[in-house]
Amino acid sequence: RFHVSSPPVFPRGIALDPTQFPTENATLLREAWKLHNACLAVADTVAGLAPDVVLISTPHGIADLKSFVVYLNEKGGGSADTDNCACPPCCFDIHVEMDADLATNLVDRLGMHNPNVSGLSAFGPPTGIPMKFPLRCELVLCLVNPFPFN
Repeated sequence: RFHVSSPPVFPRGIALDPTQFPTENATLLREAWKLHNACLAVADTVAGLAPDVVLISTPHGIADLKSFVVYLNEKGGGSADTDNCACPPCCFDIHVEMDADLATNLVDRLGMHNPNVSGLSAFGPPTGIPMKFPLRCELVLCLVNPFPFN
């Protein structure tokens, strides 16, 4: 049985690292830090819930025009920079373990009720593949510190 709680929405860019926000406007910088600290507070709340599964949705990742896609690989990885700070110095890398069995079961169970749910694996079948599912920059930015999902 699944319980879905209200999902937080995290912005990207300045919220991740306000020290790299290219402004000398004290008000804008103060607001960037408020946004950053608010994201940390939400992340702490989510971490305090100790979820078994975290589902991340972004309009900027790999997409299917008709289905909600669940990544099925055992590992994922990628790197990113932000809109306001290029790599280097703002290089954010992520390597995550993903539960391929749980993802496959989720697709099967949800697919029984909604045909617009599908699974996607990269570089072969979901299990036993040493290569990481390539995560695009927007997913990387969702997963890197200071957020607690890695």
